[in-house]
Amino acid sequence: QSYAIGNSKIYLRYKTFIKKQGVPVSVIPSIPVTTGILIHISLILLLFVIAMILGERPSIYWLQIPIYTAFMAYFSYIWVLLTGLMTAITEDFSNVIRSIKPAFFWLSGIFFNSRAEGKNQFLFYYNPISFPVEGYRNSFAYHIWIWEEPVRFKCYITSMIILTVIAVLLYRRVRRSLPEFI
Repeated sequence: QSYAIGNSKIYLRYKTFIKKQGVPVSVIPSIPVTTGILIHISLILLLFVIAMILGERPSIYWLQIPIYTAFMAYFSYIWVLLTGLMTAITEDFSNVIRSIKPAFFWLSGIFFNSRAEGKNQFLFYYNPISFPVEGYRNSFAYHIWIWEEPVRFKCYITSMIILTVIAVLLYRRVRRSLPEFI
């Protein structure tokens, strides 16, 4: 998660690739996302090892871990693309990202169970980080399949469609003029 949120200045960092080498703008976000996902996968493997050391037997529910990892990778790519383009247009946008980063983290459900019923439950359902986090928890601790929570899945898909549409529209608008912005 943090590798996605912390890379809003990706186009500024790799401006040489864009200006001099002509690397497509859409490829640049894959650099930190790939690195982050590799770290993420190694931490998941470590989690497997720790779970087995603590006596947890491998479960069929563990088979859905790659699905949640793919969801996290997709979110990361779209988020880095969107925030990177916004920051390339106006560098002040990175300050906005830096200020909302703690909210994303605390609303992700990493340190607490986001299943608690309440009037603010929709904040967890529509937070695109919350779905994979809960998915990992469902796979390791609760033994719940991905299709057993259709409302949470629909909310995740809805939020990802909205983010994807915004990112694609922004990308189409600024891709040719991005070297001028940076």
